[in-house]
Amino acid sequence: MNISDAANPYICGRYFPNVPWIPVLDDIAIRENYAYVLDYYHSIYIIDISNPITPSLINTYYPECSLLSVEIQDNRLYGGSYNPYGIEVIDISDPDTPLHLKTHLTGNYPRKMVFSGANLFYVWNREYTGAGVIDVVDLSDQSVTYMAVYVFKLIWTECILT
Repeated sequence: MNISDAANPYICGRYFPNVPWIPVLDDIAIRENYAYVLDYYHSIYIIDISNPITPSLINTYYPECSLLSVEIQDNRLYGGSYNPYGIEVIDISDPDTPLHLKTHLTGNYPRKMVFSGANLFYVWNREYTGAGVIDVVDLSDQSVTYMAVYVFKLIWTECILT
């Protein structure tokens, strides 16, 4: 969408995945001239958006985990996985050949992720209670052999309506 005139935004281009199923697109992350779009059916469409009027598919990557959320930091794509629960780390330095680096099991499903400096924040909900939790992953050591998870227990335990 072109928002150069905030009062009159308009759609300037559109991409439809050419797949034999109805695509269910869950999340998107942008790095340079590429959009990484998650399909519920376990694909990441890598789309060249250098010309927003005619976006074009350059690759489809099939992650090792079932991803429903994605965030990018530097040359790495971090995918929130629900099967298994964790974070999949993918090297995207070459969009033509993404490379799986690691899956860090968290024991929960990272629903929405965002970076602040070297920390990856994500939210998840406890099953059966609905209580929300925010976890923070320290990514200052880019070796992906270790991910320290710091849990901020911001849990909503009681709701009182007046």
